[in-house]
Amino acid sequence: MKTDKPPDLFAFEPTLKCDPWYGHVRDNAGDSQVRQVRQWIQETWEWYYGLGLNDSHFVKQFPLNFCSRWWELKVASFLNAQGFHLHSNNDGPDLICEKDGKKIYVEDVVCGPGNDESPDYVGRISDPPPAEGRLHSVKDGLERERIELLRFTTAIDAKVMQYLKFLQDGKIDPKIPYVIALCPILIPETRLDEYYIPGVLNAVYPIGGEYWAFDRDGMRSVDVGRSLRPSVLNKNESEVSTSIFHEPDSGYSGISGILYNQDDFKRFSNSINADVNNHQFVFVHNVSAINKIDIGFIGMSMDYWVQQDKDVFRIRNNIKENSN
Repeated sequence: MKTDKPPDLFAFEPTLKCDPWYGHVRDNAGDSQVRQVRQWIQETWEWYYGLGLNDSHFVKQFPLNFCSRWWELKVASFLNAQGFHLHSNNDGPDLICEKDGKKIYVEDVVCGPGNDESPDYVGRISDPPPAEGRLHSVKDGLERERIELLRFTTAIDAKVMQYLKFLQDGKIDPKIPYVIALCPILIPETRLDEYYIPGVLNAVYPIGGEYWAFDRDGMRSVDVGRSLRPSVLNKNESEVSTSIFHEPDSGYSGISGILYNQDDFKRFSNSINADVNNHQFVFVHNVSAINKIDIGFIGMSMDYWVQQDKDVFRIRNNIKENSN
């Protein structure tokens, strides 16, 4: 454990290259919510630095990739609260976590809005971020949902490639579960259905939106469920799979699951998950994983997975069950 004083994360004067949220949190101490965010970051950073969890680039990258570094602190703080012993090294996964004699790797990633010149650009929060959180170039409806799913799959694919590189270089043990910790903090006002199920579930299982069927008179609902959506189209009209945790041969079996949190310091969701587990984190299991993680191992009341019964997909968790 380090005993020296940690560097001041907010000592750097904001520039055009900085994440605009860095300057917002650094220079708006008069806002009570911003002040609480900064205090939490400073306190968590002292603990994080003391354990030596930060890589050699953390302080330099903090102003430039503020949201991503905030997410690293958030994930580590959550896992620590769940009883994990945490350590790290400078050239492997972000965290090596141990509990009850078992070990998992955790690699953090934040979903970005995409290239602003691309048709698949989801939009971004205005720069600099105004208090009311106005949005820029945001598409609506099913088109917006399709693009958000692509942002999720792009972030996941990047970390899968990193996992394979770690494996090739011998930096991880292939028998230890590997978890991607994902947050859509840079996607403004996500439109994916976050109330009943975590939005990331739609990106890894063939689960579409809800539907209702009524009788001929339209007076009585006779069926309710979710449509099947095994893929979405990207800007090149190519199919991108949203079934990677359902297909055993998809190439994603090395990923044990996704640790996910849709909420953040600037956008508070009304997600049912916040009401149930008090921390808003959920864990989406990969049922096709080589190294599976036990239900409840990462945290209580937060597990989701999808099972197929003949031609019916059932969304399950350790709180309640849904069918589609």
